[in-house]
Amino acid sequence: MKKNKIVKIVKSIQSRYSSAVLQGSFVFFLKQYITRIPNDIDILFTNNSLKIKNKIFRKIKQRFSNFDPFDTECKSHFEICTKNDKDPIIVESILAKTIKKKYIEDYKGIKITNDCYLISSKICQILSNFYLYDYLNKKAREFKINNAINDLCSLLEKHNDKLNKSINFSLILDNIEMNLYYDLLATKYHYINYLNDPKFLSFLKEINTNNSLKILKIINNIKINIHKIEFINKIFKTRDYFMNEILYKFQLLKKFRFDKNYGLTFYIKHDLLALNQLIQFIRNEFKEYQIDFHNSIIAKWINQIMQYKDNKIEFDFYKLIKILFKYGK
Repeated sequence: MKKNKIVKIVKSIQSRYSSAVLQGSFVFFLKQYITRIPNDIDILFTNNSLKIKNKIFRKIKQRFSNFDPFDTECKSHFEICTKNDKDPIIVESILAKTIKKKYIEDYKGIKITNDCYLISSKICQILSNFYLYDYLNKKAREFKINNAINDLCSLLEKHNDKLNKSINFSLILDNIEMNLYYDLLATKYHYINYLNDPKFLSFLKEINTNNSLKILKIINNIKINIHKIEFINKIFKTRDYFMNEILYKFQLLKKFRFDKNYGLTFYIKHDLLALNQLIQFIRNEFKEYQIDFHNSIIAKWINQIMQYKDNKIEFDFYKLIKILFKYGK
């Protein structure tokens, strides 16, 4: 039975790699929130670096499959073909995402994401698919949105809707923070803007199912923090400025190539001009976000963001973003 095969694969992965956590549709199936059996294993990893997560996932692939994975440093999957099964089992991971320990639980010997995470991730999935609705196949996107809506409603109904009160802006914001690395790489602007967008709310009305109207009511009851939405948009503007102004200028000066980055880590030729401009950029951002700490702390952060290796500056842009997100205004 496919369920038993998937459970066996997941337990084997987790017995070797304690940072691996099962998420997604198969968790919904395990907890009997849905009846369809998904054929994918969706893995998250707890707070390791992107390079370490890639190393772990390559080892998992080498153990279970002879097929080449679809690979970027931020997202990867591979197939496991088994006898008597028409469709392969797909093992996938968005490696640039992570999960906090408070959202992990044990379910019959398997580490899985808990119900609060399932709720927030489904809401974010609905929003992100609506973000893509205008750009990609509308029919396929609407199908994904409907699936996510139905899955979320099935979970809530199993709990007699008692979990509705747990759906708040802070829960969604926490999910966004865990996914921020990936979203900064993958999206032009953030889908959280749709939470209070009449266009999205009208879309849920137009679907006009009991479940879509139920989700519409839940979203309408969320007390949205407009300041936090504006803050996330500010983070994306910082990303755009860094990419379009700082890195582009370095590219023209032959100090940087966009194909030499690793996720949100960038490698820039080490010279005095580049060094001074990057330090000034960091200090300007701290000022822009009203981060006013002692110079010794600022200097420590700068040294964490920038490392010097092989005559290059290794600039970890995401470390800067994490500081801005945690302490900025």
